Amino acid sequence: MVDLHRELGKALHALEYGGELRMSETAMPSSEEQRPTKPREPIPPDTIFVGKKPLMAYATAAMMHFQTGAKELSVKARGQAISRAVDVVEVVSRRFYAGKLNIKNISIGTEVVGEGDDIRNVSTIEIRVELLA
Repeated sequence: MVDLHRELGKALHALEYGGELRMSETAMPSSEEQRPTKPREPIPPDTIFVGKKPLMAYATAAMMHFQTGAKELSVKARGQAISRAVDVVEVVSRRFYAGKLNIKNISIGTEVVGEGDDIRNVSTIEIRVELLA
């Protein structure tokens, strides 16, 4: 078992004296203690996953996607990022492509996340947008 007090002391000492905190110095469980992770599916090239970054980071990604010649884009989010995903689509369609974007489809759903006793439902959204000629 990891001695959390010792590891936390190392981390605080490194931060207090201006040193860098490396991942090996944090109180992370060893590889034997970590839960096995499920392999993730590859991300489709026409998909943007919205998370915690600023809104304009995702809006810029959407504009760059359309600048490559693509005609469709899927904006996905879950949980508290859903409102940011809606804002991204609105900003891109109103401010940057005024009248040239069409919202093709909006899908909402629920994902079950977590394992064991930590299972919970998380809301999801997928907004399909197409660039009009």
